[in-house]
Amino acid sequence: MKSEKDILFDSIFKGEGNAHLELNDNGAIKNIKLDDLKDFHTGEYGHVFEVDYDTEMEELEEQIKEDGILEPIIVRKDIDGKYEKVSGHRRCFVAKKIGLDEVPCIVMNLEDEEAIKLMVVSNLSKRKTYKPSTLARAYKSYMEANLIQSGERTDLCRSSTKVNTREEAAKKFKTSSTTIQEYIRLTNLIPLLLELVDSKKIKRIPAVNISYLSAELQQRIYDNIQDKPNKLTLEIAENIKKEYKSGKVATIDDIDKFFPITMIKKEKIKINEKHLLKFMLPEAENWSSEDRQKFIEEAIPFYMDYCYHHPKKRKEWNLKLQGNKSEFN
Repeated sequence: MKSEKDILFDSIFKGEGNAHLELNDNGAIKNIKLDDLKDFHTGEYGHVFEVDYDTEMEELEEQIKEDGILEPIIVRKDIDGKYEKVSGHRRCFVAKKIGLDEVPCIVMNLEDEEAIKLMVVSNLSKRKTYKPSTLARAYKSYMEANLIQSGERTDLCRSSTKVNTREEAAKKFKTSSTTIQEYIRLTNLIPLLLELVDSKKIKRIPAVNISYLSAELQQRIYDNIQDKPNKLTLEIAENIKKEYKSGKVATIDDIDKFFPITMIKKEKIKINEKHLLKFMLPEAENWSSEDRQKFIEEAIPFYMDYCYHHPKKRKEWNLKLQGNKSEFN
């Protein structure tokens, strides 16, 4: 039969690892001053989840004001004697905002990999929405910790990653192993492109394709699409990746070929021919269109010469023209 400690740990950590609770005199939960709690800083990314004051945070604040902190903060001892927050950054944020000095905590003895996995699992199980970059770093952190725990260490973005590791993570996070691998690939994007993915200006799959390119070539892609990110279609992204893998794309000039400059279509000038007849000779009403065009072409140089020698008059005409543009429609 499981002990109370094991049941509590299983509810938090799903039975993973060999961690155990540090109990105080009264039980597993102890109050710790907020000043003694530090943000999670273990691993490549530390605490990968944003702590933003959004709608979810507002709801959490109202709940804590009314009921207090119902779920303790998960922490572990840091080397300086203080505590590293593993789970509960948002609760701590609210606690500080509303003026609390301390919060209920559960202190756990966790190895680095156990702490990283718990940080990821606890956040993904609570929060509703995430940026693609957040999911990318979270999945990568979890997978790396899993591989180190199992004695494996390989490039997570290579196909040599064990399938069962991805499938285990996919089952835990209720997604597919392919989706997890795609998100992890996003960590290879330069920051500017990753921001476009976060802002939904570039879709995930095209971004995954260009994540295989060098930073220099990714920067060139960004230079080409920054004003119109929708120019990076899935077809273009797949072709760039294919040619990059075959060695046909190696320079920024090679990238430019996929994004030809679009010529701006010149707008045709529309002139009300009947309106122009008022400024022509009386007999112009019987002229052909070709003769009227020839008359206008010959008259324009005389008009420009007059404007040059009569700048005040030119200014008056310009003001009048701006106020009567509708006459020429």
